[in-house]
Amino acid sequence: MADNGFLKNFLKMRHSLERPKEEAPVKKGSAIPLPAQEEGISLATIIEEMPPKSTVLKYLRQRIEFLTADD
Repeated sequence: MADNGFLKNFLKMRHSLERPKEEAPVKKGSAIPLPAQEEGISLATIIEEMPPKSTVLKYLRQRIEFLTADD
């Protein structure tokens, strides 16, 4: 590897493309505030943490109520 200039340049380029470790990834979730979010439940937490079925159903029922309340 010491004599391979192409490999050195390639590795140098790859290291420069890596994201800095300080940046935290941006979490996406529901932008509409819901009563269930007061308890820490959101679409993002359901996807990431996979809570029990009862918690997911409670979130979905509250979401349905919130969305149909305007009608």
